Amino acid sequence: MSSHLLIPVDFSDRSMLAVAAGFHFASILDITPVLMHVYPEFSYAMPMQQTISGLYDLSEVELTQAIEEQDIQKVAEKQFAVFRHKIRQAQQECSIADVNFTSTLQEGIPEEVILEYCRENAPRLVVMSTRGISKKAEELIGSVTAEVLDSCRVPVFTVPEKYDMSGDVFLHRIMMFCGLDSYDIDGLEKMMSTFKLKDVEVWLMPIENKEGKVRQRLSDLHVRLSQAWPDVTFHVSDLRESSIGTWVDKYIHENNIQLVIAPNRKTSIFTRLFRPTVAHQCLFSVDTPMLALPVSKTL
Repeated sequence: MSSHLLIPVDFSDRSMLAVAAGFHFASILDITPVLMHVYPEFSYAMPMQQTISGLYDLSEVELTQAIEEQDIQKVAEKQFAVFRHKIRQAQQECSIADVNFTSTLQEGIPEEVILEYCRENAPRLVVMSTRGISKKAEELIGSVTAEVLDSCRVPVFTVPEKYDMSGDVFLHRIMMFCGLDSYDIDGLEKMMSTFKLKDVEVWLMPIENKEGKVRQRLSDLHVRLSQAWPDVTFHVSDLRESSIGTWVDKYIHENNIQLVIAPNRKTSIFTRLFRPTVAHQCLFSVDTPMLALPVSKTL
């Protein structure tokens, strides 16, 4: 298995949450976190000030200097150094796990660079931050996390910006969307082995919402999983509504769910637009950490 996990960062407070979660998992799994920042390619079609002023926290003097030198990379390197220093300070204060980490600075379109890195290096896990529900509508088109989620072939763990990292990061109450096929057992096995979970309760939520065979197959799956993991408590959820919406977030809060697991099938561009995956829908519908597990079947 891979000896590292990837944490894409943009130097925001949300990125620090992803770092905290990623470093926690790295300490448990004894692997190395790799921080990645992707800075944009400079285009003369877009003024330098527009290119970098919204991405980096610069003074007027620093911004003027960067524009004069036409050097985005130098700005990104400086901001990355400041971010790494903040992480080391947090480690000294014991608010972030004290693990050794590395970093990489890349140029390009963030989602494309992240996906290429995953194809070439196959990290154990990708940890990314997300916006809160109230702000996710602003990112419905063009969200880097969503683009990575839709195409990544390694597990992706998403951290909402309002997630409280001060408590127990380990996740014991889990809602798992089930396709009622071989994915369910494979996905649970991957999750249990990756995170070494104990004292877990899992709510099985069928992706399909039709009565009849779905009810019976869900009951059969409950029996099989209970036999395979006798130390895990499994619950059979009611059949869900036709589409994921506010009811999911309500269900999560009613059952104190700490993690959502969703199958992440590779989809075509057409499918992403008109029939998004469960993982994609959850990304924009809930304020709960999610583990999207890749499934080989292509839609």
